[in-house]
Order: sequence, then C-alpha cells, then structure tokens
Amino acid sequence: MFSSAFLLVAVVLNYLVPEKVFLYISSVATVAVITSWTMILLAQLKFRQSKTKEEIEKLAFKMPFYPISSYLALAFLALVTVLMAFMAEMRIALVVAPIWFIILYIGYQMKKKD
Repeated sequence: MFSSAFLLVAVVLNYLVPEKVFLYISSVATVAVITSWTMILLAQLKFRQSKTKEEIEKLAFKMPFYPISSYLALAFLALVTVLMAFMAEMRIALVVAPIWFIILYIGYQMKKKD
C-alpha cells in the first residue's frame, strides 16, 4: 500500500510536471542516499570511539585513514547538500526530507507505544 501510494504520487507528478518529474524523484533519492551514508559514517565514528586500543587492533577491517576519511566523507556529503540548495529542481528534496523525517519519527513513536 505504501509503495502504491508513492507510485500514485509519481504518476500525478508526471501528469503535472512531466519535464521535471525525473529530477524531483532523483533529488529525493539523492537525499535518501546522503542520509543513509551520513548515518553509516556517524555510527562508524561512534563505534570506533567506544572501543579500546586493544579492541581496535583486533578489528578485521580497519578503515583507511580513520578518522580523517570519515570526516572528509561527511564534509563531501554536506557539500552535496549545500549544492542541492542552489539548484531549483533539487531544492524540493531539501524541503520534503525534513517533513519525511518528521513523519518517520511520529510513526516510530506510535509503534514504540504498542
């Protein structure tokens, strides 16, 4: 049902603004990717901070150039977000994303009460 609802939104957008619908959908997907990678990088930083030096030495995979590489990746993601704000077609995703996160948070809170 959820996927069908968003498919309906895509069809309506295609009817209303057929020349821009691809940019709108791809910009929303870009924000989703930025959010996912930001969470991954922050979790990795927090994980490494919670470990002792001995535990870090035992890790099977050591991230190259840690922690500089994590901070550089976060800076790059922030740069992409800022650049999106200057592109009119992609700016819509920066407006929709916070609304989406609020909806997710409300849904999480409702589910947590069950």
